[in-house]
Amino acid sequence: MNAVDRDGKAAVAAVAWAIPEITGNVYDVYDTASTVLDPTASHRDKVLSIGGLAAGVVLPGAGYGKGAKVVATKVDDAIAEQRVLARRAATLGAEMQPNRREDVSF
Repeated sequence: MNAVDRDGKAAVAAVAWAIPEITGNVYDVYDTASTVLDPTASHRDKVLSIGGLAAGVVLPGAGYGKGAKVVATKVDDAIAEQRVLARRAATLGAEMQPNRREDVSF
């Protein structure tokens, strides 16, 4: 087996992989800079964005920071909804408790 790519197919595959990889990393840098420089962005979003950029440099693919921010927001939304439902259930449960003074019959 020879390690030389005589017909150049490996070079085409490498370029085909490198173009979206580089483009994705450029967008990650832009997204991270936008988040870090945004005075209204939360500390959590800034940390997730920087961590995602670092992951994108080391791992294949891109969008780790953006994805982490989206997932964190969805988790926050789910927790907030769970709290609302728990409060509603507690209120409903209190309303359904029988009033002991009215239940006593002689």
